[in-house]
Amino acid sequence: MWADGLTHEKEGREAIVEKMKANYYGDITKVPATGENNGMTLYDLIDTDPGDMDWDRLIAQMSYDEMKELIYNGFHQTEAVESIAMPATLNENGPSGFTANLIGGESAMCYTGEDVMAATFNEELIKRVGGMMAEDFIYASSENDNKVYAAMYGPGANIHRTPYSGRNCEYYGEDGWLSGKIAASEIEGIQEKGVFVYVKHCALNDQEDGRYGLGTWSNEQAIREIYLEGFEGAITKGNATGVMSAFNRFGVVWSGADHGLVTGILRNEWGMKGAAVTDCSVTAPFMDYRMGLLAGQDIWDGYSTGMATLEGLEGDAAIVTAMLVTGSKKKSQKR
Repeated sequence: MWADGLTHEKEGREAIVEKMKANYYGDITKVPATGENNGMTLYDLIDTDPGDMDWDRLIAQMSYDEMKELIYNGFHQTEAVESIAMPATLNENGPSGFTANLIGGESAMCYTGEDVMAATFNEELIKRVGGMMAEDFIYASSENDNKVYAAMYGPGANIHRTPYSGRNCEYYGEDGWLSGKIAASEIEGIQEKGVFVYVKHCALNDQEDGRYGLGTWSNEQAIREIYLEGFEGAITKGNATGVMSAFNRFGVVWSGADHGLVTGILRNEWGMKGAAVTDCSVTAPFMDYRMGLLAGQDIWDGYSTGMATLEGLEGDAAIVTAMLVTGSKKKSQKR
C-alpha cells in the first residue's frame, strides 16, 4: 500500500480515510443534525448569496440517505431531493456543444474544437459561441418528458502537454494564460444564459490511454504556472460554477481526493462557489467516496455499484460534516 493514496485495497483506503479525518476534520466530534424541519425549499433561496447561512439550514433538512444518493448517483444528472423540493436535472457533455449521443441520446450543433477557438484570440466571438452552446442545452430540455439540461461537462482547460493526446481538440492549447482568457469568455457566454459549467478535467489530464489512476508527476511551480492556469482563469475571471476532477493522480493521490487541489486551490485560493463532480466513476473504484468527500469532492459521475463506501456512516462526524458543507464553505474544518 502507498500510504498517500495509490491503493485499491479496502484496508488501505480505510487507513487513508482515517488520516484525512485527522488532518482536515480533526476538531469535528459531533455529528451535525440532518433531516430537520426548517420549512424551506430550494426555490426560497433563488438568487441568495452562496455564503448565506440559510443554505446551511436548507441542507440540514436533507436526510443522510438523501445526501448519500445524491452523491452516489450523479451520472449525467443531479437527483431530485424531496425534502428541499429540488427537481432532478440532467448534465451533458461538451465541450464542442450539446453531446448526448455518447450515452444513447441525440446531439446538437458541433462547434469547432477549442484549439481553433483559442487561435482566434477573439474573446467576444467565443463568448457568443458559448451563448449558442447554452441555447442548445436549453432547447434540448422538454416539458413533455421532464428533461431539463442544466449543466455542461466542459469546457476543457487542460494543456496540450503532447501533440498526441486524444483529447487535444477539447483543450485550448499549450498556453495556460490564453486558455484561461478564452475559457473565461466561453463560460461567460454559457452561464449568462442560465446553464452552468463543470470545467474539466482538473487537472494534469494529458493523455487518454491508461488514464484510470495514472500517476502524473510535476513540480508545483510548473503545475501552477502552466497546467492550472487555464482553470484559474475559468474560475477567477469566468466565474465558473464548478469543475470536473480527473481520472489521474497528482503523483500518487487521485485528483478528486487531493485536498490541496480541491479545497486548498479551487475554493480557498480561487473562490470557487460551486460543485466538484468526478469524471466517470462507474469503473473507477479508486475514486473512494469517503476520500473524495474529505478532500472537497461533491458528486460522483456514476452509480454506487460495487463501491458504496458511505453505507452505515451516518454516525461519522467527519463524513457527515463533509457531506453537509456547501461549495463556497467547503474549506478545512480543522481549527
